[in-house]
Formats: sequence, structure tokens, C-alpha cells
Amino acid sequence: MSTPSTAAIPASLRPTESVVPVQQITEGLVPYGTWAGMPAVIIRLQGCPVACPWCDQPNLWPLPTHEDLASEEELEQPGGANGWRWLTTTRLLALVESLQAHPHVLITGGEPCLWDLRDLTRALLNRGSTCQVETSGVAPLQIDPDCWLTLSPKHQQPGGMQVLQGAYNRANEVVLCVGDHSDGRWIDRAGKERSCCEVFLTPRDDLPEARAACWSLARSRSCRVSLPMVYPG
Repeated sequence: MSTPSTAAIPASLRPTESVVPVQQITEGLVPYGTWAGMPAVIIRLQGCPVACPWCDQPNLWPLPTHEDLASEEELEQPGGANGWRWLTTTRLLALVESLQAHPHVLITGGEPCLWDLRDLTRALLNRGSTCQVETSGVAPLQIDPDCWLTLSPKHQQPGGMQVLQGAYNRANEVVLCVGDHSDGRWIDRAGKERSCCEVFLTPRDDLPEARAACWSLARSRSCRVSLPMVYPG
């Protein structure tokens, strides 16, 4: 039995829940960090002001308007939708349930912390899921206190956004994208700001130089290298 869509409900009669702009919801693997290799439902949200030059999904950068540009069916395509759809917490939970059941949900982007995720993360935890949010740290955190926070800090990027101290204070782990040895300074900051959590290094791209820098910095800073896991589906 299919789950009815809220799109048929007039806007004036829709429940006043928090909504988020979803670009993709799919099954996959957590790519790196503590949860690497964990089967998960992955929710990608639209919008990111950071503008990392190496980003492999620049289609997620534009901030959404109030208009839906995608159908629910498009959200479940392998590459995601060419646009987004605003979904309430209730509707998004129904879509999570419609996928093959997994105990873990990863909310990423884009930059997911542009949006209020307190209702969504609380509801996911209440249904028995483990819930993880991956953020660049440039936006104030609006998540449940028990939600796992993966901080992937993006310092000095073209968007001009600063990594907030609150993101370091709250992080359960730090996953740093490494391009060369100069990124060691951000490992040092992570160690200073959040010495009680694990720091993982992942290559910024698949070039041998980036992998060599990860290996060298991991040895000198006592970090762990985390190579991205690829979903086999």
C-alpha cells in the first residue's frame, strides 16, 4: 500500500510542521568515519553556501525557493532529483519507512544545518533509528542532543563562511578532507578544539598526492585514514 502524498492537501490545511528541502532519499553506505560501511537511509538536503572547489555535487549549492521543483519519485533516483521537494517531518518519515528498513539514517547535503532538524532527528531517534548529521560547521546546530554529529570542517572556502566554534564543541567525530600537507593545520585545530573525539582523514579526491598526504599526516598526528565506501547497488 502506497503512502498518500501531502501534495494533494491544500496548503492552508497542511499540518504546521517543520519542513526541509529534500534533493534525494536513498539507500546507501555511510562513506567514512566511525560509521563507515554501515547500511543506511541517506537523506540529502538542498542548499550549501560553502562552495568547495572540489565538491562533486555542486547541484546542491543553490538555496531553494519555496516552490517544489521535483516529484517524490525523482527524490529516489540514484542521482537524486534535478531540484528539491519540501517535505514535512511526517512525510519524510513515511519515505524512510518505505525504503528497506535500516537502523541508521544519515542526513547530509548540501549543508543540512541550514535547516531546523530538531523535529526530524528527534522523531528518527524515537522510532529506534540511530541518526547522524554531517555538517561543514558553518551554520548553527538545530538537532536533537542525542543525534550523532559528524563535523567535516570546511575552512577558507570561496563561500567565505566560518566554521563555528559550536560545531567543534558538539562534534562526535571530525572528518577532514585532505588535499595536501598544508591541511595539517586543520588537524591541529581539531585536536585543540575537540581532543576527546576521533579525527578521520579522507582524501579530497582520488589523486595519489591526496592519499599520500592522508597517510603522512595520519602517521604524524595519530589520526585515522578513512577511504570512502562505495555503495554496491
